[in-house]
Amino acid sequence: MVSNTTTDNTFITRNQLYLIVWKTPISKLAKQYEIAESSLRKVCKDAEIPLPNSGYWSKIKFNKPVETTLLPKIKDDNQQTNIQLINDKWVIEEHFQTAFHRIKNEIENKHSQLLKTPEKLIKPHPLIKAAKADLKNYKHPNGWMFKEHIRYTSPNIVNIEVGKENIFKALCYMDTFIKLLEKRNHSIVINGYHTEAVIFEERITIKCREILKRIKVKDSNYHYSSERTELVPSGIIAFEMGESFKKREWRESATKPLESKLSNIVAILELKAQNIKKERIENEKWHREYEKQRKIEEELKALLQAEVNKFKLLKENAKRWQETVEIRNYIQAVETNAINTKSLTAELKEWLEWANQKSDWYDPIIQKEDTLFAKLNPNKFE
Repeated sequence: MVSNTTTDNTFITRNQLYLIVWKTPISKLAKQYEIAESSLRKVCKDAEIPLPNSGYWSKIKFNKPVETTLLPKIKDDNQQTNIQLINDKWVIEEHFQTAFHRIKNEIENKHSQLLKTPEKLIKPHPLIKAAKADLKNYKHPNGWMFKEHIRYTSPNIVNIEVGKENIFKALCYMDTFIKLLEKRNHSIVINGYHTEAVIFEERITIKCREILKRIKVKDSNYHYSSERTELVPSGIIAFEMGESFKKREWRESATKPLESKLSNIVAILELKAQNIKKERIENEKWHREYEKQRKIEEELKALLQAEVNKFKLLKENAKRWQETVEIRNYIQAVETNAINTKSLTAELKEWLEWANQKSDWYDPIIQKEDTLFAKLNPNKFE
């Protein structure tokens, strides 16, 4: 099994694939891992992996001697192939352009009837029906970001920003786009002013808008000159994907309406969603590893601190014990002197008893309880 040589979600190396294809026929591997035999052969060819000839497996079957072609040496002999093991299945990672054309062709072959924008809105999608009603009862919103000659859909309505003359065109295009998206098992969600295409569980912001052009307008009330610039609709409809610096846009032209780019747009959206998903999985894996390492480091730090605290206590207790020895020696010296000088009074005896009790309280080994000193810490006793 391949799982014995590779871990899940990792790419199979050139050496590993060489051993696999010389152990199991490619036709059987293709069926086992649900991939095209031609694709698997192409991966081997690109990686300069020799394959058994047509009679090789027959000879193996009848226990006849066979010759094995050695794997040619290359600069990176253990490089990865573009075959990835995911959930016990092989997934061949395609070049972006290859994947794009594959998906684009698939859309054009399977959904050709959905790639044409209707001349009339027949049975519009509920989201487009709501957008049509919203733009029909339009009231221009306040704010510097809302251009005077553009009509904007309200919050929680599919995001469309066009001039009055292009409302119908935009509605027809978005109706076609949403229906195609749903036919591809994707969906649309709307949150306030944000409209998002949900593709492979990933969300991508989308918008249909009209390109603005800048014109000069004469204005005698303008402070700096008799002319000012103004942004007005250009008559060109565009479809926007993504936000900020990651934004991508498709515009209609005199020869190509926006509907002609539908298969391109949906193919790019699907590829982008796949990349987002891949990046998210990789980021989640990185964060899991990071959190795992951080937890280990925190545990080691806590263990070290506990050891340091224990050692500090050892030093403090050793110091206390040494001081206790000195105290007891002093007490013994006082008593011996009193006996020798015959000055051992009742008052001194009482003091000696008190002193011995306190040394037993201070001794870290005995640690005798003391009612008055109960709340005092011997290690912080001054």
